[in-house]
Amino acid sequence: MVCAAFGGSLAAQRWLAEPLRSKQAPTQARRIVSMAPSITETLYALGLGDRVVGVSRDSRYPPQVESVKRSGDVGGYFDPNFEAILARKPDLVLMLEEQAGSLPAMAKLDLQTLLVCHKSIDGIIDSFGTIGRACGKGAEAERMQRDYRDRLATIHQRTRHLARPRVLIVLDRIYGSGHLADVYIAGHDDYFDKVIGLAGGQNAYRHGGIRYPVLSAEGILRLDPEVIVDLV
Repeated sequence: MVCAAFGGSLAAQRWLAEPLRSKQAPTQARRIVSMAPSITETLYALGLGDRVVGVSRDSRYPPQVESVKRSGDVGGYFDPNFEAILARKPDLVLMLEEQAGSLPAMAKLDLQTLLVCHKSIDGIIDSFGTIGRACGKGAEAERMQRDYRDRLATIHQRTRHLARPRVLIVLDRIYGSGHLADVYIAGHDDYFDKVIGLAGGQNAYRHGGIRYPVLSAEGILRLDPEVIVDLV
């Protein structure tokens, strides 16, 4: 679920530079709209699937979301369908911080919103508690937070003394050209660097401070990665 927070999108280049504070949300939300795949997964992991009445069109997991999507397209990552969202009569709309541009329109429609941070591992784990408390699942959320932290600590312990392969994470690329072109990769980013490090690797891209550089096939060869993870 952690990797799903970021997979297959150039939206990373539009993330906000500064975190936002979550707004006050109801403590027993019953009709929830999720505007991001990672939020959708979190809701189902917390046992809140029966309260989800709308999910973003790019939400694909767990499989149950397909039946929710058939009830109406509430839009995507940066193009919410406000009319469809309103039609679902939600008492809570969950969004990521980088979707904050939609807040004024949501407020005009008197829709209760809650923003969570999925730009770092700590932010993702913290969001379990934020969402759980807003939906009356605080105890379950705390257990899930402990479980994730324990699992990450176990992985770190198992890999910390091993050789660290050079890992290249591909976020997006152009298809259909017959060759590699405009390959967007994870550069210096708090999230991906930490994920690679926890898993026992090192980021193959060590040049400069660019978060999401674009490489050609020749650029990838120069990096000489030992492992390539293609999230597309």
